[in-house]
Amino acid sequence: MAFQIHVDAATRAHGVSAFLPWHRYYVWKLEEELLKIDSRVVIPYWDWSLDSQAPEVSIIFLDSLFGGNGRANDSCVTNGRFKDWKVAYPNPSCLKRNFDGGSKLSAFYATEQMDLLVQGSGTYDAFRQALEGAPHGTPHNNIGGFMATMHSSNDPIFWLHHGFIDKLWHDFQSRQGKRRLYSAKSNLQENLPPFDVTVD
Repeated sequence: MAFQIHVDAATRAHGVSAFLPWHRYYVWKLEEELLKIDSRVVIPYWDWSLDSQAPEVSIIFLDSLFGGNGRANDSCVTNGRFKDWKVAYPNPSCLKRNFDGGSKLSAFYATEQMDLLVQGSGTYDAFRQALEGAPHGTPHNNIGGFMATMHSSNDPIFWLHHGFIDKLWHDFQSRQGKRRLYSAKSNLQENLPPFDVTVD
């Protein structure tokens, strides 16, 4: 089950050098499965930095797309294409979101901040640590509901968010030359559990 994988690999995919390659592979595996159903499917990324100062107005939260905040009493999302989404793991429930500011979301990191992070990080380790913390964690925590837990992959927004995190890593890899190499603390033969693949 795709959603349980994120929970089961929590300590091997978060707060460690494998954070970025693990999530890149995880998103790719979902896309690979979706392509078996429809060959036109791609998982886009959501550049939340464009709406960083008022994320709740992002088009992603429109009724015609992913819907917005959950209800006050139970956090269930009641609009958007996933309003009837049935979550099976860890327990059967609705899709839940609970914006940290009520009907609004506290600010995410702005485009300029993300550009500085990509350009200014000297090594993979420095970049990964700076990105994984607040820039990556802010949308998770501020959107709330499942996004604020290790069950975050239950929310379809998770996949677009991690698509953007992967794009930022790609930007770093493209700009940093040899400094983009994988962690000095790990190696390219490091396993990405539960997948039977290595970082390289």
